[in-house]
Amino acid sequence: MATLASSQVQPAPKKRRLLSTKRPFRPFGPRSSDSEEGDVPKPPKAALKPEAEEPKWENAGTEIVKLIVGKEGKEFSIHKHFICKASEAMKAAFCGEFEEGRTGVMMLVEDDPAIVQDFVAYCDPNFAPATLQGRKVDVLVGLYIFADQYRCANSLKNIVMDDLQNKMAAQLNLHLSQETMKRIFDNTPSAGEAPIRKYCAALMTYTLFTSETVTTESLQEILVNIPELQLACLNYQRVVSHCKCYGTPMNVAADPRKRCGIRRICFGECYFHVHTGERPCDYEWRHMHSCNSPCLKHD
Repeated sequence: MATLASSQVQPAPKKRRLLSTKRPFRPFGPRSSDSEEGDVPKPPKAALKPEAEEPKWENAGTEIVKLIVGKEGKEFSIHKHFICKASEAMKAAFCGEFEEGRTGVMMLVEDDPAIVQDFVAYCDPNFAPATLQGRKVDVLVGLYIFADQYRCANSLKNIVMDDLQNKMAAQLNLHLSQETMKRIFDNTPSAGEAPIRKYCAALMTYTLFTSETVTTESLQEILVNIPELQLACLNYQRVVSHCKCYGTPMNVAADPRKRCGIRRICFGECYFHVHTGERPCDYEWRHMHSCNSPCLKHD
């Protein structure tokens, strides 16, 4: 089946929630944006994070902060040191001149307590990725969006991405619902910062190549409701078709749910991870490279 027809659809700018404050102030600098959906510029060099900076109980200190979540006001208490290590946005709030910094309390009225509970668990130095394996697809997607909105450590999005792929593969779930994909594209800025958008494009492409039930009408409905998805699919197909990590171009019709890394058939274990700097990904698959860092050009 031929790939999607070319289009000049331009992604709409994303609006992000600002932390509560009595005066207009953005606690962090502008985020990098990709020139095209799916293109990931080569990141700047970054030194490895010293082991002493990793969250440890002996470094926890005594300061406790609170998150008040949802309309019911569910309360979560956590060491300030841990939450500031896990989220740049939380650090800006609790360590800056915001109201949260003075009171030690952050109101997250629009967030889901179940998702915040998983985030709080992630902040714990003893967190195990297996904790999220029993979560449903919509919960994993919600946690991914939360991690992106609050600028959490990349490892959280990568862990969630692994669980999402594994769950969909195990349940033989071929695609994400139209509502879920729209939720993803409405709440994430670009494939560079949120590769789950690229994953949606990969799932759509795989469906077009393998499903006999997809109709022109159903495809048109999806692309009308999620216009950025068409551009994401075009860029995904272009990048994958020219990826020479295996020595030859990858199969554009490969199943993105599989992470086994079989040459030209499946994607690597961390193809849909966030890779920044030259620090190896904690869940890295090296695309058959001999170097000890991710494939910066194609990931």
